[in-house]
Amino acid sequence: MLQLHDKYRRRGMNYQKQNLSFNLIIFRIYKLKVGYINLLRPRLQLLTKIT
Repeated sequence: MLQLHDKYRRRGMNYQKQNLSFNLIIFRIYKLKVGYINLLRPRLQLLTKIT
């Protein structure tokens, strides 16, 4: 019974590690998107002023 519990605990640790890296990837994509939008925003404002 104790061995089984330990096995699941290790598996849980692995899931947490995978989840952390997954969250980091999502965070990086989000940061890139926000940076891209911030770069495009002034140009979009210029375009709306012209039209």
